[in-house]
Order: sequence, then structure tokens, then C-alpha cells
Amino acid sequence: MRIRWVQPKAPYDFHKITKRLKGVRHELYRLDGNRLSRTLRIGESIVLVQTESVGTVEEPVLKMAVSGAEDDRVAIEAVRRMERILSTGLE
Repeated sequence: MRIRWVQPKAPYDFHKITKRLKGVRHELYRLDGNRLSRTLRIGESIVLVQTESVGTVEEPVLKMAVSGAEDDRVAIEAVRRMERILSTGLE
């Protein structure tokens, strides 16, 4: 498992983002308390990314744990995709 720390642009409300994703009926998302899990295909690899908020709305920090990545390149791409899915770069 590879751990990556992501700092979205503040203010960032992880709870609001996950609430929005609850409306997406998709088997690739799973919400368990404060943790969002999502499978992604990166090339030939299928990885699991578990994301949880460990910061605040004003000082956001997301912990992303990537399982199944055979190397750092795959893990980094998985985190990049999750950043887009979770709109971490928007103001």
C-alpha cells in the first residue's frame, strides 16, 4: 500500500463532496463513514484508492491509500485521477 497526502485548495468540504457522490449510483464507489473507496484501472492494473479527510474545511488534507499499484507511477496516476474526481483543485 502506498500513502499519498493531498492538500486541496481551501475551503474544501470533503463531506459535501462525498454527499454529492452518494447520488452517483456506481458500483466503483463505496462510502464507509469518513472514507471513500474507489477502484480505478490504470493501464493494465486495477487499484483501490481509499480516501479520507484528516484536515478541516479551512485546512484540508486528504489521506489517499493506494493498494494494488505495482509501482509509484501507477500510484501517482491513481492519486491524480482521484484528485480530479474529488475536485481538489477547484476554488
